[in-house]
Amino acid sequence: MPKAAEQASDSCHTCASLKRFPKSLVEQSSEDPPDLVGISYVADVLKRNRQLILVVRETVTSYTSTCFIKDEKLGSLRDGLIHLLIPLKPLNGPSVVVRVDPAPGFRPLCDDSYLKQLNISIEIGRVKNRNKNPVADKAIAELEDELLREERDHSPLSENTLVISYYET
Repeated sequence: MPKAAEQASDSCHTCASLKRFPKSLVEQSSEDPPDLVGISYVADVLKRNRQLILVVRETVTSYTSTCFIKDEKLGSLRDGLIHLLIPLKPLNGPSVVVRVDPAPGFRPLCDDSYLKQLNISIEIGRVKNRNKNPVADKAIAELEDELLREERDHSPLSENTLVISYYET
């Protein structure tokens, strides 16, 4: 009798929809904010008028910093991250985590020994998730809005315009 009941419930669509998922699936949930300010960052690259701008945002305070980079290769991204993060964290302070999307230039930075010496670790967003890095996407959208207000002719940006726009976001 128990086998017949199990077979009947397995073939019933309503019963199947009410069953619990097995624990082996990866549970999706939003993350709690970090306990400390200045240990969790996001980074992404804004491409505008053949210029590349590295955008870094602290996730708790939304403090955003930017710099120009020459390309999206490992060395340029590493140098840009160091340039933007070192003023925001003490060298002997706690380790910081920078969440990035799985772009080819960011992937090798996960195992970069120089960043590890500086207590900077890189975390890659989930590859299959369309919204891999929503905080960075929002930071880039806000920066683009400010840049549109500053530069109406869409010409290449100067360092001064980038700095002024950065402080207005």
